[in-house]
Parts: sequence; structure tokens; C-alpha cells
Amino acid sequence: LAETFSGSEEDAFWKASKDLRQRFADTYGGENAARMLLDKGMTTFFESKDGKVPKDVVHTACRFQRAQTEDRPLRLAFAGYSVTTGRGNYFHQSFPFQLQRTLENAVRLAGVEQGLEVRNAAIGGAPSFPYAFCFENFLGPNPDVISWDYSMNEAGGVPEGLEAYVRHMVTTYSGEMPVPKLIVKDTHMAPMRRRVLHEYTNLVPDSVVLHTDPATKPFLERYEEYRPIGFQDWRKFGAPHGAPGQAAHHPAVKEHELLGWILAMHFLTALEYKMMAGSELSCPTDNTLPKLSHPVSDKLTNTTNPTYDSVLFGHKVSAEEWKINPVQCRTTFQPILKGDLSELVVNGSSAEDLDALLPKSQFYYNQGWALDMSENIKAAMKKLSTYENNLGFIDSKEAYYGLYESPHLYLLLPYSGKEEEEEGNPQPGQEANKLFESIVICQVNEQREDNECDFGNDVGVSIGGISVTDISPYMMEMGGTTYLGKKVCSHIPVPEGAVLTSHNTLAGKADLELDQVGLLVQVFVTNKHIVHTRQACSLSHVVWEQKII
Repeated sequence: LAETFSGSEEDAFWKASKDLRQRFADTYGGENAARMLLDKGMTTFFESKDGKVPKDVVHTACRFQRAQTEDRPLRLAFAGYSVTTGRGNYFHQSFPFQLQRTLENAVRLAGVEQGLEVRNAAIGGAPSFPYAFCFENFLGPNPDVISWDYSMNEAGGVPEGLEAYVRHMVTTYSGEMPVPKLIVKDTHMAPMRRRVLHEYTNLVPDSVVLHTDPATKPFLERYEEYRPIGFQDWRKFGAPHGAPGQAAHHPAVKEHELLGWILAMHFLTALEYKMMAGSELSCPTDNTLPKLSHPVSDKLTNTTNPTYDSVLFGHKVSAEEWKINPVQCRTTFQPILKGDLSELVVNGSSAEDLDALLPKSQFYYNQGWALDMSENIKAAMKKLSTYENNLGFIDSKEAYYGLYESPHLYLLLPYSGKEEEEEGNPQPGQEANKLFESIVICQVNEQREDNECDFGNDVGVSIGGISVTDISPYMMEMGGTTYLGKKVCSHIPVPEGAVLTSHNTLAGKADLELDQVGLLVQVFVTNKHIVHTRQACSLSHVVWEQKII
């Protein structure tokens, strides 16, 4: 294409395109080697038939066209684990930014003058959920592309976490913008997850999966001096020797560069088609909201009589359609764009104005649930802080930590939805389960000792005035909701008899000129043996499912 169209008025783009492809080939062993890397290192879900451009290429080209028309950058928002954050290297060396640096000039020359906007909001050791309950908190309201990586913490190729993630992505971002393109960084030994994505091509036609191990193996089996330059120093990390994260399961700089290159070549194909088609580029104009159907994980795993958690997969509303209730999220994790958990706190917290890395004595825990970090997380953060600007990393896992002696943590969950618009504002004393379906509370996903808090057995809640002192039956255990086999979240239905209240009612005065009505949730420690700060129970996410369906 670059040779065919050089000499046209878009000559600068085609020269840049040809140069990128040549650099890719030169870096990785020639044209045939480069083609093999793309073929074995990446999966897409449409092929060219009868001379027609694959559907996924067209859809990605239209994403660039839309960004150009709206005079804005193409927005790429990356979620994932420590692999995507780039642990062991500098943050700016992670593959999302490698992609941006490689492709930026070509994007601008193709008419998207604002280029690429890349947000890397990955968090080390964060499972699919509760992360996907909080898409807009972490990734923003309108990304064109989002990602996730499953390869480290959701082992065995289990498909349920990915399917629920896709269903929430479709629901969260259904509106004026098309559903985002999805990039999945996965292991090649997860065929069921690729089949999930294939089943959802009617909703997300241009998904792409990165699985580079089979592609890189022939090159890495060679002696160092016989490898193409792109495979030399393959395990040399970018950060200074001894920096956190320099472990065998974390990619070093050259692997991040390769991931960036493979994605750049993938996007470049769509840019070339956009330029080739010009004004004849035909993009979908159907604004009909996408519809979810029955989940497919049971079919892929041959599960009979499956039970699908409604907050993850949605409710069956007809023989052909499922819907997910709107969910709201507040979290203490970073990096977020909105929705800090502190916004919900009415009473019972402490140490919110202190540096989370500072030690917190029992005094703070006796005052309330302390905004803190566990000793393990704090030690890792302190080690990272010895390097300039924390090596650029922006993710952190603070949480509210409480003991048996800590006062109850009072949280007021607001409601927003069509009930508010059509039937008036919610009122104090109103039945809560008319508006709220359930809540999800989560602890920090971290390794804990046996004598430390057991979230399901040691934490209780009161929802709208109704106590639920045993949340263990509600602990979520589906793949994608656990961390290293440990259950981290509890999904609790709003009980009968729960009622709404208001901020001013709780304060005992007109503290807010415009009073806020919502569902009061109290969180407390039930185990009287949780008395030392090293044992403390944590709260990092509060999610609530509004009752629309």
C-alpha cells in the first residue's frame, strides 16, 4: 500500500507507513520474521474474504475517522496487572507508551491531528473484578480502546472473568460512542477466552489478543549473538538493577517494545485502510444500544445448570436478551479519575489527611477505620520511593483498615437512575430494595497471614438499618473475582426492611443545603480477636447495583 499510494497528496503518511514497516522488519529479523511475529503473536477474529477488507480493520479505521471528525485524540485506556504497568522497568517503558511513541507520527499524518491519548491505569495484582465495576473511575467516560491482561492472575484459561468483563464493558460504554475496541494481553494457552471474544464479535468486532510466547520462542532459542537486535538483551530491565518487579514473570524492556510494535502494526493497517478509502470509508451509523444475550461460558466449559451472578453477568429479561443493572463504584485504589471511596464516608474514618506511607499507631485505629496500607504494600512502596519519581509509577492500593475496637464505618450510597427521573427523588424512610438491588464490598487484594483478618468471617455490615453479621455466604468465588485463590469481595443483596436515610438526618442538622438521600451502609469488624494493626480488616471498594431491571 505504501508503494502504491506514494506520490499522492497523502505522500507523507505513506512514507511514514513504509518506514514503520521497514523498521519493524529490520528490528526483528526481516520481512518474513516480522510477518511470523504478527501471525503467531496476535489473534484477530475476521479474515479477508472475496477481496473485502476484514470487518475488524474497517471498525478500527472508523475509530480513527471519528476521532478526526471530532478533532480529538484517539483515546486508549489500558487496564491490567503488573505486566501492563511495566513493573521492573520505568513506567514510560510499558507497552502502552511504546505503542504511542511508535504510532503517534503516523496517526497525525493520517489526519488525526490530536494524535493518541494513552492512559495506563493498570494496577499490580488487581483481578478483573472489582476493577470492571469501576471502568469509568479508572479509564474515564469515553475511551475508544481499552485493555486487560489475564495471563498472570487468572490462570488456567478460565473464561468467566473475561466474559463478565466484556459484558460490563459493553454495558458501561453503550451510548453515543461505539463500544470500545478491546486489547487482551493473554497466554496462548487460553483458547476458551479467545472463543469468548469470538462469541462477542457482534458487539466488539475488532478485539485483538496478544500472546507472544509462541512467536518469540524460535528467536530466543538462538545464541544471543545470532538473534535479531529486537531480541538481544531480552531479559534486561529498563529500571536500575534491583528495582522492584524485576522477576521472571514480568516482561523486560525489549518484550514491552515488541508488544508495542505488534499493536502498532495492527493499528497501522487500519490507518492505511482509512487513508486508502478516503471519503468512501463507510462507518456504522446505527445508534441502537447493543443487546447482551445469554452468557457463553457454560457452553465453553460444558457446565450444566450454571449459576450466573447477576451483578457480573446481568439478568435475563427475555428469551433472547439479558441486561446488567447500572452499578456505581467508589474505591481507594489509584489511579482514578473520579469516585474516591472517601466521598461516601459520613463517619467512622481516621488518618485521611496523613501520608499513607507513614506508620499508623493503634490510636488512629481506635478513632475509626484508618486510611492506610498493609505493611507488605507499604514496604514495596517505600522501596519504590527510593528511586527518582517512583520510576514513574502511579498505581497504589490504599484502603480503610479497621479493628474490632474501631467505630463502625458509615457510608451513604447515593442513588441515580430513571426512578429518580420518573417518580420523584428518593425519600428518607423509603424501602431501599425498591431502588437498590445489592452491594459489593471488597478488601485489598494482597497476601495475608493466617492470623490476619478473614474478610468473609470477620467483617459484618448493616444495610439500611438491617444487620448482616455473616457475609461469608456472599463471598464471590468465580474466576476473575479472586486473587491468588483468595476471595476478596462479598456480594450482598439489599435485605427486606432496609430503608433509605439522608445525610442531614445522620448529621442531626441541616449540614447540607441540598440534602443527599441514599442507602446507609455500616461496615464493622465482628471478630473480637482482630485487635492489632497487623491483623486489620480492609475495605478498598464499595459497589452498588441499582434496581432498574
